[in-house]
Amino acid sequence: MDKWSFLATVLEDDGRISEAIATGAAWEIWMQVELMIACRRLGWSVARELPYPAPLERKRLDMMFSDGREKVALELKVESAQTSGDALMAKVEDDRHKLALYPQSPGLSRWLLVLGYSWPVRCAMEDLERQQPERVILRIRGGIAAMLWEI
Repeated sequence: MDKWSFLATVLEDDGRISEAIATGAAWEIWMQVELMIACRRLGWSVARELPYPAPLERKRLDMMFSDGREKVALELKVESAQTSGDALMAKVEDDRHKLALYPQSPGLSRWLLVLGYSWPVRCAMEDLERQQPERVILRIRGGIAAMLWEI
């Protein structure tokens, strides 16, 4: 599964993402649903809020999708009025640790998708991309920054 194409799909309707952010509501769940719809349009199978395997079954994986050849375990973090700047990046780090606990298996990738809009978050994303260019890719479109971190 091509990470660049996935990010392009995520940012396809950046105007709609901006509108969702402006509502001030729980747009992370909205984004999960939008991602599910986009994946299904591509013919992929997709599920959300899956339990981690034992002994971590109390944890939930935001999303799992597959194109029939490979699977992706995805955690999603989005910037909001309540979670911005350093607070968002601390939650990103928490999700990175959480996703690292998801068991590896052949044909499985573990991705952390982060969406943000503020200057501090964009700078933090750019720093991560510079520090880990083999694992982190960043795209910015219409004021929305999308970072994909392969764990």
